[in-house]
Amino acid sequence: MQDLLVKKITKDTEDNIKTILIPIFHPLDARNILQTQIFLELKKRKNLKIVLVVPEAKLAYYRDNFSEGNVVVQPSLPVKENRLLLTLYLGARSMFYSGSIYWQNRIYLTNTGRWLNYFFYRFLSNLGRFKIIRNCWRNIFNFFYRANFFEEIIKKYNPDLIFLTDIYNKENIYLGLEARNMNKKVWGMVRSWDNITSKGVALFIPDKIIVHNKELKKQAIRILNINPQDIFVSGLPHFDYYKNYTPTNRESFLQKLNLPPGSRYILFAPYWGTYTKGVNEVLQIMDKAILKKKLPEDLKIVVRMPPSYNIGFVEVWSSPRIFIDYPGKKISHTGKSDWVFTLEDMVHLADSIFHASVVINFASTITIDAAAFDRPIINLGFDGYNKKPFSYSISEIYIVDHFRKIISNKGSQIPKNIAEFLSTINNYLINPNLDQKERQILVEEQCGKLDGQAGVRLANLLLAELNVK
Repeated sequence: MQDLLVKKITKDTEDNIKTILIPIFHPLDARNILQTQIFLELKKRKNLKIVLVVPEAKLAYYRDNFSEGNVVVQPSLPVKENRLLLTLYLGARSMFYSGSIYWQNRIYLTNTGRWLNYFFYRFLSNLGRFKIIRNCWRNIFNFFYRANFFEEIIKKYNPDLIFLTDIYNKENIYLGLEARNMNKKVWGMVRSWDNITSKGVALFIPDKIIVHNKELKKQAIRILNINPQDIFVSGLPHFDYYKNYTPTNRESFLQKLNLPPGSRYILFAPYWGTYTKGVNEVLQIMDKAILKKKLPEDLKIVVRMPPSYNIGFVEVWSSPRIFIDYPGKKISHTGKSDWVFTLEDMVHLADSIFHASVVINFASTITIDAAAFDRPIINLGFDGYNKKPFSYSISEIYIVDHFRKIISNKGSQIPKNIAEFLSTINNYLINPNLDQKERQILVEEQCGKLDGQAGVRLANLLLAELNVK
């Protein structure tokens, strides 16, 4: 009798366990979800099973670091769509009329020289002015989608909720479409502040969507045609760490970067690619200015490379005053996405900004990170020693839509020439509080509530939908 009772209790408990399936395909998904309170809050619920769907190539990393208790790591093979589906997907990436899409198309043309493709993408971009065309493209894509890349995984775990971590990511799109065909509930998230204006047509619209700030909510209503009641504003979960952050001892951190004790440094986080020549000229300008005492002699320059880059991937201007930092954990060296952003990387980025005297970039998210720490921010508004053609021009990058509010906000200075640039650096070194009020407004606009609770808010939304206490 007692054995029967135990079996009944066990079965009732199993029946009450809910399952949430979360795809982790983009390297920053691991940071946004797994390194934040979202994941920690979900893990606390013993009546919740968390299934992480990850690329097979990264299976060992995710199992070693996240597979425990109520967390299951499920590998997924690379998706291989047919030519029609791939063409529709690639076309969708340009089907929106924006400065961001134009910038991408021009960079594509420079890198490939494929004029016919370029004109086709520009044609699609102009068609994308019309919401009815964008909706038709989405419907056509949905009609022709007959793949079953994730069907077995969905059947295996029978999730109560699927949470897409990036609604523009290819694997997330395919997973969402298959889940909907199987009558599963699907929520989604806009991964980054530039996505809605730079990723073209959203080929899958989830049942509910989570965004980081009010501006993204407006875009989701206007561009994606989502009902306001189906949009939740959470704040930036990966910025929660900044609110509760305790910096590493300054001298220990300088030693980690191989900087001399007591150094002041500029943190420079540029794009490379077609901008490499201009970036190296800017490095040369700063280096020579230190040498000629137009900038303080004790000043050093720390160049933060993209996490996907390996040592030696790009040639960087060399000098005893320049130090190169390669963040990110490399899983392998076979592709651009074969890296992850670990908790150690989050700490390292925070330390890099906190201890910097000035942060320099151009149209990068690092602007918001720096504003969260109230560090002086410079966005380059010139191309180096001379003006360069569009695809090579640093100053032309500000055509991208998502950065317009940053420009109008004035929380980041955008010097237009060398003299302005050096003067702005010196002014910030003398008075780091310059533009402080504007930086605070920038944070309020872009981060929503920077209260350290964004991850908890997002997790609670998911738990409420699952009816898990």
